[in-house]
Amino acid sequence: KATRKGGYFLFSEFQFVVTDFADLSPQTIFQLYQKRGNMENFIKEMKTGFFADKTDSHSFLANKARLALSFIAYNIIHLMKQMTFPQEKKATVIDTIRFQLFHIAGRVTEHARKIQVHLSSTNVYNTLFWEVLTRIQRLNL
Repeated sequence: KATRKGGYFLFSEFQFVVTDFADLSPQTIFQLYQKRGNMENFIKEMKTGFFADKTDSHSFLANKARLALSFIAYNIIHLMKQMTFPQEKKATVIDTIRFQLFHIAGRVTEHARKIQVHLSSTNVYNTLFWEVLTRIQRLNL
């Protein structure tokens, strides 16, 4: 699929698809290729964000287990995005989520029967962190 600006027609856009689907309508073909493009983006995010392309073990079973863990982590983060993120942040990619929510300076202290997490007060993404955490705590699991 290729998209090109319309040349003299400033507000038009031409899309071209080379395919061997002869029996399908153009609308159906475009929908199929758009879904395929979305799936390729999900695969790319999984490879880069969860290191699913890293198969550095000589054992097939170890590489298979590592890939399975990457799939599970991807699905958990994707579910977290859909259930707890604000609407405008649901399309956030894993690298951004990792930077905004998981790379936060802090320390853990233990007192009697309590474990407390003290987060940095100068975190730029503090409101997002607390909003997501509040939504996670409201889930009825």
